[in-house]
Formats: sequence, structure tokens, C-alpha cells
Amino acid sequence: MQGFKEIFLKKLNLPLSADLNKKEGLAFFLKAKIVDAQAEVLNGQESNNIGAFAFADCIIYLPAAQGNVKTKELVEVHLLP
Repeated sequence: MQGFKEIFLKKLNLPLSADLNKKEGLAFFLKAKIVDAQAEVLNGQESNNIGAFAFADCIIYLPAAQGNVKTKELVEVHLLP
């Protein structure tokens, strides 16, 4: 990593801006944007749709064991450089 001391993205816990339906058993990595100190999931989550990365400033990680997420519930957010 060419001398980088911090090799992982910075991590925060932020409230989710809207309800999110999620099936248990699959981990999700969602392209998102921080708006008003909340994590907002962006449209275009399909793996072939990279356009959402142009607007994303973070990735939301939802572990496999987690199900649906309600508005204002804290989620793990990884900040993109």
C-alpha cells in the first residue's frame, strides 16, 4: 500500500435515513451518502451499476445476521476517501 499506515476505511455508526428491507443470511454493502448526519442509501445498488459510486461518500455494511433496518437505527458506515 505504498507506505499507508491506515489501510482500512474510517468507520462510524450513523442513523439510517429511511427504512430498509433486508433478508437475513446475506451481508450487504450499500453505496450511500451522508446527508444531515444520516446515512442515505443511494439508488443503483446493482453490481453492474457503478454510476452510484460517483455520488457515494460512504459504504454501509449490514452483516448477514441482520434483518430489516428501521429509520434512525444505527448502521456501520465506512467513509470513502
